[in-house]
Amino acid sequence: MDPSPSPEIPLPDRLAALADKAQEAAAPRIPQSNAALLDHCLSTLESLLDPQSTTTTTTTDETNCCRCHQEPTPTSTSTKPPPLTNPRSASPELNPSLVNSRLTDLLEEVSQLNREWEQRRKEALRIYGGFRQRCQDLEARLAEREGEVEELREDVLDDSVELEGLRGTVRGLEYWVRGCRHELGAGQDDGMVLEGVTAWIRGWKDMEEGFCVRDRVRERKRRRRRDDRARWRMDMDEGLPPLRDCRS
Repeated sequence: MDPSPSPEIPLPDRLAALADKAQEAAAPRIPQSNAALLDHCLSTLESLLDPQSTTTTTTTDETNCCRCHQEPTPTSTSTKPPPLTNPRSASPELNPSLVNSRLTDLLEEVSQLNREWEQRRKEALRIYGGFRQRCQDLEARLAEREGEVEELREDVLDDSVELEGLRGTVRGLEYWVRGCRHELGAGQDDGMVLEGVTAWIRGWKDMEEGFCVRDRVRERKRRRRRDDRARWRMDMDEGLPPLRDCRS
């Protein structure tokens, strides 16, 4: 082992001594790591001795020197982390033709659903129109039946009045006949009985004529109400508001 160089030895002499040692030393005897370090140190020494490259290479050489001291030996193995990959670059690229095909299929499905929905809507409108027409028909029939019931109620009332009149007339005749029989039993003339029966028949005819007049009046009322109901039903079929209530 050589003694440490004295600071009094000039730099050129030291460099010459190092050159002699380098020539004497065999190259294969220098390890690879030491050879790299030696090469770096020589480069640093050359840069220091060259005044022009001193300012530009000082920082770089210092950094490289630090890296050389920290550089692992070839025998040591180091595992480097796998490089980060971009998720977008890792994902497979979409085929434009495939995307267009899928969008076309989706558009066709949506169009088919739209056509089916339109068909269902038309069917619903048709069913609703039929239901509404049926309701209007039933309403018209119900109004017509109510009108008929009202007419029948009025007829029953009129018939009741006429029936009471007939009963009163018949009772009057019965009472008069009984009175006549009682008087005839006392020897009265039959002429008075005939006159009474003739007068009763005239009254009956007058009453019968009144019945006929009332029947004609009721028939006119029925006819007018039937015409009103017919017009009302026609207005309902045409979608127009009715002229007036057929029950009035």
